[in-house]
Amino acid sequence: MAHVLGEGQVKLELSSGNFLVLGGVYHISDIQKNLISTFLFVQQRYKVVFSPIELLLLDVLFLLVKSTFVMVCLS
Repeated sequence: MAHVLGEGQVKLELSSGNFLVLGGVYHISDIQKNLISTFLFVQQRYKVVFSPIELLLLDVLFLLVKSTFVMVCLS
């Protein structure tokens, strides 16, 4: 069973070479992949836009991230 080991910040490097510091991130035991909740971005005033093949992350008027992705549905 996974447990929360701590809470803190992560520094994400963007494709532009800039960095984004995201707070309120949990360190969870036994998780093999890095997962980021879209709610966490929205809560910190970023805009998240999904299309069928990409994810856009915007800060006010600036595009921070444009990424292709694979959607994973957890049941």
